[in-house]
Amino acid sequence: MTTRKAIVDHVAALLRSALGDAVKAVHASRVRHIQSADLPAVGVYALKEKADHKDTSPRRYERSLTLAVEVVAEATRELDAILYDRADRIELALLDDPTFGDLVDDSELDAVEISLAASGERLMGCARIDCTVTYERSLADAPLDVFATGGVSWDLVSPAGTPDGTIDAQDTLTLPQEAPHAPHP
Repeated sequence: MTTRKAIVDHVAALLRSALGDAVKAVHASRVRHIQSADLPAVGVYALKEKADHKDTSPRRYERSLTLAVEVVAEATRELDAILYDRADRIELALLDDPTFGDLVDDSELDAVEISLAASGERLMGCARIDCTVTYERSLADAPLDVFATGGVSWDLVSPAGTPDGTIDAQDTLTLPQEAPHAPHP
């Protein structure tokens, strides 16, 4: 599972718990909540992601993901009250767990946009809460050959101070071996 999917799934599960009966369903999808017959419904999805590499070895990327949480509800007289309430509950749930259970480094609320949308003959209201999620992603370490033995040769310096090209000593070094390290997540 990608980190992006893990973030979306975690936030969807978090909101299912936090919203309870305040919504009919929470989907880790950008489509399913809009198609839902039971409203209000929530969709959680990634909008865009930036990667900024760090000059380390192995290379690591600091990711900045824009996460959208969208509530859709049928346009009735109570629409504004429903959208304001659900948006506030979502904000509080996200602010209460800014690292999403230590899955990410941090998350910050960016914007809330409330609008109307037509879906066929059905008029719906929408509240979208955007937040920026930062996390670091390491690339897997490149596999290295095991360096177990090494051959060493010495050419001692002549009295004139220069090597004479004669191998004066040789040895084979056997290096201690450690258990291989697990790759970084």
